[in-house]
Amino acid sequence: MLFPSAIMFGMSSKEFWEEDPQLYWSYRTFYLKKMQLEAEELNYKSWLYGSYSHLAVSIALNNAFSKKKLKYPEKPYGLKDNKAKTELQEKLEKEPNKDIRQQIEYNYWARL
Repeated sequence: MLFPSAIMFGMSSKEFWEEDPQLYWSYRTFYLKKMQLEAEELNYKSWLYGSYSHLAVSIALNNAFSKKKLKYPEKPYGLKDNKAKTELQEKLEKEPNKDIRQQIEYNYWARL
């Protein structure tokens, strides 16, 4: 049986069970980086194709001629709120001990 997270990251069952355990973390890290790059690419393409302008004009026209008012989205397409990562950076800046900083960072990545 293969863990669902290993399948999600693109690992084969042979790699998961028979190879180095650190390989799992490598797959996981690069999967998360890939997802972030895809979100940034979606944001850029949306801007390039005029999706943001279209949305702004649509909402303005709707609010001018309709009783139900719409609100423009606060965040760009594809970008998620990364509150946990900013909290991690704040914790790491406050901690002077290098070993404890490494533990905090490892726990953050292990719980994603």
